Amino acid sequence: MSSQDASNPTPEFEIDESLALARQEIEARQFAAALGRLKALTQGPDANPHAILMLARLHGQLGLPARAQAGFERYLALESTAVHERFELGVAQLEQGQPESALQTWCQVLDQSPAYPPALYFSAVAHAQFQRPQEALQALQVLFQTTAPGNMYHERGLELAQRLGGQTAHSTSQPIEPARH
Repeated sequence: MSSQDASNPTPEFEIDESLALARQEIEARQFAAALGRLKALTQGPDANPHAILMLARLHGQLGLPARAQAGFERYLALESTAVHERFELGVAQLEQGQPESALQTWCQVLDQSPAYPPALYFSAVAHAQFQRPQEALQALQVLFQTTAPGNMYHERGLELAQRLGGQTAHSTSQPIEPARH
């Protein structure tokens, strides 16, 4: 793409260069510079999807979950099969005090990718918060069946299962039904 392209709001750099610079700025914790650069790249109907995603994540990092949610929704309108980004949308919803919405979003993730560890773990957490320990344990059972010990979510799931006082594949030979969502 030429730096003279009308869709490029930072004509001194090509879009891929601007994205690379924004990544570097975020890594260097130069958030104001990255924010300005990404906002320029996400203006208009032909905004760069990678810039939309980077801006959504930056908003999340800055503690602006409503803006992060809007960014993830915008990104998912362009990339509807993006599993991790849909999971991140659920995190933004949870951070805004919308646990039911987050749980519904994570169920969509699990419909796409039934063994996705972050969604299994966080859906178990949400079920536990709603006083639905059996649903939490079902999600954890799938998590334990699909991840190895040492996996971050596997280990966190073991801790949650202990807090719930539930039986898991590690503590019983009787299987728990798969999670329904």
